[in-house]
Amino acid sequence: MTQTDKAAQQPMDEEESVTHSPDERGKWKTLIWVFALMIIGIGGCMTYSHLPRTNDAPDTAIDTQLTPTPTASGLVDSIQLNKTVVVDNTQITVKQVQQATSFSDVRKQAGAYTVRVYVELKNVGTQPGGPQYSDVVRLKLADGTLVKTSNINASPELIQNTRQDGSFDFGLSKQANLSDLTLLIADKSIPFKSN
Repeated sequence: MTQTDKAAQQPMDEEESVTHSPDERGKWKTLIWVFALMIIGIGGCMTYSHLPRTNDAPDTAIDTQLTPTPTASGLVDSIQLNKTVVVDNTQITVKQVQQATSFSDVRKQAGAYTVRVYVELKNVGTQPGGPQYSDVVRLKLADGTLVKTSNINASPELIQNTRQDGSFDFGLSKQANLSDLTLLIADKSIPFKSN
């Protein structure tokens, strides 16, 4: 063998030593695919964990499902008040009283006229709770007749130091003078006469 033949054969020996057997190449391909799938899986988990949850809104979001403001049809009378009583650790402030033939948020009218008492409720106690309004709230008419609530829009269970706006409805068979009426809540009373 001449030197040129040896030189020509030497690079082939080096090439052969660098190449891998078919079994080794299959292992490397498998390892690369496993590694790539792991990276994709980890990335997917991280992305999923940062997606917003159902009913999860940022603190600055505005509720797009607004409750429509009820309207009075056939408004007869309306008075503004700011009278407060405390019953069962719940501070109840009467803000406004209206009398109308109907209100848009009431499906079944309890009488020819409805007296609606708008209240602000606040739990001033140290435990959740409040009065059962259907049991303790009555409207006293000028002749002394007591009328039960026909519709209550107020939660009896308030968490301590929370506030809620609500209303009590009373069905009347005939029109009444609002300043002659009194709201009774348990043993407390709030006359609608403005002082």
